[in-house]
Amino acid sequence: AFPDSQPALGEMKVGSFSPEVCACIHDVTAAPARQRSHDSPLAAPLLIAGSRVVPVDSEAESGEAKKAQVADTGWVAFTPKEKNFIMWAACVNLFLGQLGFAIFAPFFPQEAAAKGVSTSLLGLIFGIFQVVVVAFTPVTVLLQPIFGTTALLNCSLIICGVSNIVAGFAWYLSAGLPFTCAQFGVRISSGIGVSMQMQLCYALLPCLFPDSVSISASILETVIGVAFIAAPMVGSTLYELAGGAEG
Repeated sequence: AFPDSQPALGEMKVGSFSPEVCACIHDVTAAPARQRSHDSPLAAPLLIAGSRVVPVDSEAESGEAKKAQVADTGWVAFTPKEKNFIMWAACVNLFLGQLGFAIFAPFFPQEAAAKGVSTSLLGLIFGIFQVVVVAFTPVTVLLQPIFGTTALLNCSLIICGVSNIVAGFAWYLSAGLPFTCAQFGVRISSGIGVSMQMQLCYALLPCLFPDSVSISASILETVIGVAFIAAPMVGSTLYELAGGAEG
């Protein structure tokens, strides 16, 4: 396909090739980048720069595109120290959120029985928390692209904080239905807040540590497990310090 006397690389003209090669070059430069390797008989894409025919490295293009995509997210502006700080904040966030799930387990059954809560309702009050966490996760996935991660995290912290405060004042309600409804409402709202925290904290990992997502996820799982273990101990300790049932 090439003429007998091939010019130097810097002197190569598109007209120096046979019509078949020129047609291939035209197909390559006109086709989308993803289809070049399939639609063209040439091994590598070509780029016509002026009168030169220059081979283009598709892997280099892909790498530059990935860098540009990461740069658009804004995460490249964070230093490793700042990313580690965000990771620690996420761990503390999840620890305190999961701590509220079982912190009142040591004393709540007897206190709730004094308020007229039956054993079956007691189990529902405990279990509704995790049901809401699972059920609200798809809702968080839909809300995240609309409102953003920061806004939803702040909202989840407000929801959990207000829920814990209301749970403390719920003990002053009268026994029976008012107290039971208040406890269900507090547990449902707490489950919504914790569900948002878990989803958003895990969503941050690919942005913070794209090369070690599995290790980062295992750290968050460990934090959640430690919170479940520590919650009854922390709850019983605080209950005793407050004077127990008499307090």
